[in-house]
Amino acid sequence: MSINKLNICLSMDYAKTLGNLTKLDYDVEHGASVRNKFIFKSLLNMLNQKHISYKIIVLNEKINLFKLTSILYIPFFIMRSTNLFRSCSTSLLAKLSDNYQLPEVKYCDVIFLHNGYSSLKYYYAISKSKYQRRPFVILEMPENIIETDGYLSRKRYCINKLENALQSYARIIDAITSPTLRDSIYYSNVLNVPNVFTIYNVYNIFPEYFTDDYILSRKDHASICISTGSWCNESITKFINNIIRLLNVNNKINITDIHILGCRKMPQYNIGGINVYFHGKLPLKDYLNVLSRCIVTILYPRLPWSGGHSVRLNDAALMGNILLGSDYDLRGEPYKYQYTYIDERDLVIKLKWLMDSNDLISLGMENRRIALERVKKNEETLERLMNTLLGSISNID
Repeated sequence: MSINKLNICLSMDYAKTLGNLTKLDYDVEHGASVRNKFIFKSLLNMLNQKHISYKIIVLNEKINLFKLTSILYIPFFIMRSTNLFRSCSTSLLAKLSDNYQLPEVKYCDVIFLHNGYSSLKYYYAISKSKYQRRPFVILEMPENIIETDGYLSRKRYCINKLENALQSYARIIDAITSPTLRDSIYYSNVLNVPNVFTIYNVYNIFPEYFTDDYILSRKDHASICISTGSWCNESITKFINNIIRLLNVNNKINITDIHILGCRKMPQYNIGGINVYFHGKLPLKDYLNVLSRCIVTILYPRLPWSGGHSVRLNDAALMGNILLGSDYDLRGEPYKYQYTYIDERDLVIKLKWLMDSNDLISLGMENRRIALERVKKNEETLERLMNTLLGSISNID
């Protein structure tokens, strides 16, 4: 039976990452927001192409706040001196699920949930109204929460409780979107979700603007980027100064400009002929413009727990950069020209080795070619997701 109209429901968390639902513009660089907007806008565009109308509904959560606060903070008072709080508290969301009231669920054809915590919160409300395969539930997993909480918790039993809860409550999920094949394998084998779609964190959002010719015209052999996350602190300054000191000692490395992306805005300074620019948080197009000027992007080392954030790596590759990162930064599917470093000395040695290469720009553009191939795969994957969604709902009708 043909589908004429869909009621598309969003969890409050998912709607928050999308921002303005009437606009959905890519204004400021923010990994989760760009990803969710890209996936959501792509699916809406496909519905428009198929002449299927839709209505967007944000699910309104109703719960006893006193009970919620009491249960969530029990682990805090018992184990406040340990790193168990987050994983133990999260696993207790399963006990609260039957207290979440979502009156709009009965009107939903499709529901978008943001990360595994939403599946724990909304399990009861969705399973109660779900008959056969409607509503079709899509869970967006921007990072592996088991991996994240596993690093924070010294005791494995909290992680086991969380994993068991996710396994049990994944029964309401019809499809998961994941940023890496690595995580997709986990979700498929452990959560047993019938449809897992790998949508790489590569988003060619401005294809008419960032063409090969445009990027090549901007490349500066003497410019490199250091890409950080929004969590960075004063340690980034020490990291940069150590690199500059080593670069000045080895004057055969011709670097004149270092652009710092993601960290807070700070005054420009100069050390030994090397200019350092702190760009702060930029509109997405300006952020990509800075990357397009550089030939190498250094990923400021992260902690083992920080899942996701592969957007920074993929953005740099898309703008034709060679990649240097720690083993935590370069997990998952590799690019052809990416290299790991251990510390600042190791990083500078690898920079020197790269600078001795014949044509760094061509190496970076090869990374761009691979990134564009992943963009194409994303389009195909989103098409399969849409066909699965519509096929599931059509079978009910």
